[in-house]
Amino acid sequence: MPFIGDPRAGFGVRSELGGEIGVISLRGELGIGSVSQLQPALEDALGREGPLVIDLAEVSFLDSQGLYALLVLRKRLRAGDRPLAVVCAPGTDVEMVLEVSGTREIFDVFPTRTAAVAALR
Repeated sequence: MPFIGDPRAGFGVRSELGGEIGVISLRGELGIGSVSQLQPALEDALGREGPLVIDLAEVSFLDSQGLYALLVLRKRLRAGDRPLAVVCAPGTDVEMVLEVSGTREIFDVFPTRTAAVAALR
């Protein structure tokens, strides 16, 4: 399991925005050092139509900057009446951050990408 500062936890973003439901999958540590790498994918997603899934299943660490980016994304999507689903594997550190911060109730959280996409259809 990666830990904070683990070199194997390099941040990555993969966007699949061409379909009916857009998906942005993240990998590694989402925080102050990587949020700027996420921003272009978020702006691209905001420039399109339809629902969006943010897949955090492979995110090993989430700090307040990463959480803030997700909250801003949610706010901007809601302004356009666009739904957002967040994928977060149960029992992970990311799920704990969502729970402790009180944001798990704000986001529509699903245990798998399949469940998130099904809920948005």
